Amino acid sequence: MKHSTLRTRLALVVAATATAVVGTAIPASATTFSHVSGCFAWSWSDSGWFSTTVYWHNRCSTRHKIDVEWDGPAYKDTVKLVNGDGKGSSWTTSDKVVAVYDLGRA
Repeated sequence: MKHSTLRTRLALVVAATATAVVGTAIPASATTFSHVSGCFAWSWSDSGWFSTTVYWHNRCSTRHKIDVEWDGPAYKDTVKLVNGDGKGSSWTTSDKVVAVYDLGRA
């Protein structure tokens, strides 16, 4: 019985140590990038470890087409139609957003 309790305590100490080590590797703050392209105001943050999300707002009253260009040759651009005063977002596993373009009225 004593052996079992010792093993349990040891396992808890190892788990707590591993959690503390992993917890210290997370960045305390992230950089947010905000820009404007035509009718679109857009932003993204580099806080994600496994994905990147870009957020946009069509500030015009008419529907426009937005093109999000992701970093890396393996990622296709995201193209969406956004109504006037519409908001949206898109994500991928790319590290960052290269550019966002307003492709004009749609």
